[in-house]
Amino acid sequence: MLKTLILMPALALLAACQPKGKPADECWAIGLQSLVGTSVAAATFPADAKTRIYEEGAPLTRDYRLDRLNIEYDKGGTIIRIWCG
Repeated sequence: MLKTLILMPALALLAACQPKGKPADECWAIGLQSLVGTSVAAATFPADAKTRIYEEGAPLTRDYRLDRLNIEYDKGGTIIRIWCG
């Protein structure tokens, strides 16, 4: 009983820290993981996504944006990584 009384406020505080109304995957990267290993030229991405498509090793800005979809491909044009940032 005492453990429950101690844990309840802690759980309430943790729940209050969670963002409200935010999708878990703002840039659609989780849903597009099946495209890894396919040709970047043949892939279709959401039209309303803020998308950055680049070749492996290309210089990138270092600003972090949760809503930006990053598509990285190798020299052969095969998608090797899809991520938000």
